[in-house]
Amino acid sequence: MKELFTDARGRIRRKTWWKGFLIIVVVSLLVGAVLSPLLLALGLLGRVLLFAVSLVFLYGMVMLGSKRLHDRNKDAMPRLALFYAPTVLSQLLQTLGIGWQAMEVAGRTVMVSGLIGGIVLWVSMAFALWALIELGFLSGGTGSNRFGEDPKALPSP
Repeated sequence: MKELFTDARGRIRRKTWWKGFLIIVVVSLLVGAVLSPLLLALGLLGRVLLFAVSLVFLYGMVMLGSKRLHDRNKDAMPRLALFYAPTVLSQLLQTLGIGWQAMEVAGRTVMVSGLIGGIVLWVSMAFALWALIELGFLSGGTGSNRFGEDPKALPSP
């Protein structure tokens, strides 16, 4: 299971990608729910620490995405850069407070986007939707390809 999130080699089916994706989403939401209130109270330092934590989850998503794109017989790097760079940019801008501002809402500090932050956020959501369709819904190639054996032909782990 660890290789799913730490190794970009090989191919995986949509079903495996969805399992890995849901694991990352659930764990990141739980970690965020615990850490965000604590770290956002620290101002910029807390936002930088949250950004660093998000990069850990991004690494797992990149490994999953690489294997899924390999199943579709596509090089991972150009597409993954398009899929995730806008999200990283949005998070970095939020971390640095560029196009975003901290506000107190119901006793909690939240980041609210301004015009620039909102535009980057919408662009990142468009690329995230493309990634979701490409990785989660489009079928992989049949038979072996340059990235390995067809995962449908291999026994399930």
